[in-house]
Amino acid sequence: MRSTARRGLRPAMEAVAAPRVPVRDPDPDPRGAPHGAPHGGHNGDSGTPQPRSWGSARSTFRPAGSPCAMEQEFREIDAKGEWSRVYQELRQESAVYPYKAAKRPENSRRNRYRDVSPFDHSRVRLQRGDGDYINASLVQVPQAQRSYILAQAPLPNTCGHFWQMVWEQKSRAIVMLNRTVENNVKKCEKYWPKRRDAPKSFRDSSVTLLGEERTPFFTVRELQLHFLPAGETRKVLHFHYTMWPDFGVPESPTHFLDFLFRVRASASLSPELGPLVVHCSAGIGRSGTFCLVDTCLALVERTREGLVPPDVRQVLLQMRHARMGLIQTPEQLRFSYLAILEGARAALPSAAAVLPKECGAEGAEGERLGEQALATVAVRGSDGEAGGATGEADNAGVTWWSHGAVERVAPREDDERQRDNASDAESRSIKRKLDSPPLQLPDEDGGESSCKRLRP
Repeated sequence: MRSTARRGLRPAMEAVAAPRVPVRDPDPDPRGAPHGAPHGGHNGDSGTPQPRSWGSARSTFRPAGSPCAMEQEFREIDAKGEWSRVYQELRQESAVYPYKAAKRPENSRRNRYRDVSPFDHSRVRLQRGDGDYINASLVQVPQAQRSYILAQAPLPNTCGHFWQMVWEQKSRAIVMLNRTVENNVKKCEKYWPKRRDAPKSFRDSSVTLLGEERTPFFTVRELQLHFLPAGETRKVLHFHYTMWPDFGVPESPTHFLDFLFRVRASASLSPELGPLVVHCSAGIGRSGTFCLVDTCLALVERTREGLVPPDVRQVLLQMRHARMGLIQTPEQLRFSYLAILEGARAALPSAAAVLPKECGAEGAEGERLGEQALATVAVRGSDGEAGGATGEADNAGVTWWSHGAVERVAPREDDERQRDNASDAESRSIKRKLDSPPLQLPDEDGGESSCKRLRP
């Protein structure tokens, strides 16, 4: 697993003396191009953004025109081992805009990493207090009716700013995709209380834990935010995915999609509410993956309204106009495609029926795979582990996760594909309802939670 310590230090963005801040290149380039070099089309302090065209002629694989075409695109890239090249093409085409506010000396202590900054045009501005700066960006995708705030993990001195932002933006949920400590490095200040009887107080707010529901892969907390200047309280849901390694991807799309559908089932993404707050450590890699998958699935679902199915790469480029470096590795890009395809089967019955049949499985077998995928994942409000079959690329081909069916896809030769279903034991699904006894799992600090369970 990669860590920031191996990535090499970049020059500090501030010309004045400032506390040492870790560096995390938002767009790691194996060729060694420094952040802010011409590949991003940005000249540093210039007020004029210079985005590259979204439709570069250098791109090898063209947009997917349907979910089935998206799957075909995935298979071709996988078979040719082209994910690094596709990722670099996206990186070359991404626009970079000015981020002067992040470079101001008074704001340097509010940045977790020196080279992950919010663009000036899309940064979230605090409405009161000592300065309006917070390392967070508003990312909107109107065609999907999605609005997110992607933020870095709070620092000890920015927890109050974080909760102020949640209140002012009228956000009703937070998605956290990292652990507080990873690889013996602290990646996030614990900004929520551990116990119901021990609220946490910050600059202008206090947070109380009302309830908690634990699963092997994520935890859902119900918090009460009391904002002192307004003298009011508001409930906020905290969705915490705990099994996603830094710079990596989840073990399989199954658990991730269970988590995503749990967030969706809470109505926290409703256009009538404030933006969903999403953060990992830097607020670009894991956070970008989550938002890309959710946005593309929302677009897939809206194909029933006559909209064109999503082009994953164009959606990512659009989101990168609002926050730099979204999705940090080729592996995260590959996982995004995989999760979108699997999620489409679960969320859209028509896709569940069409995808397997038109993309290789014939007749009743295609329908069976589609129905099996839909039945396994589309369990709104469930928690715990769904599925159990996982796999990795090997010499025989690519393991294709299918929520209950593991399909070995050999490299395409004369359009022949080999299929081999996993055993029922390997494809079992754990669908524990909220009214079942709560799991007693150790928390991040090694203790156990005695909080009440959340109710639907």
